[in-house]
Amino acid sequence: MDVSHRKVSFAQSWILFFKNYANFSGRSSRSAYWFWILWSVIVTSSIEILRAGIGEAGIVYIIDFVWSLGILVPTVALAARRLHDVGRSGWWQL
Repeated sequence: MDVSHRKVSFAQSWILFFKNYANFSGRSSRSAYWFWILWSVIVTSSIEILRAGIGEAGIVYIIDFVWSLGILVPTVALAARRLHDVGRSGWWQL
């Protein structure tokens, strides 16, 4: 889905992120990119607060690992699509 010239809402950015899980082609709007970064910071911070509150709980480490692993590929794909929107190759991430 080409969303390079339309703004997406905060909630739409979550849906688009997982809908285009491994889509490295096309473009992504600035709002889709930055709203996803905000989502990522919120969820990761929540996991870290949970970890601090519970202590050295193994389940929190598992949740953190699954979250980090689950967003790795789509985050790289989103960044590649955003780079395409500004006229660069997705390989610029390396």
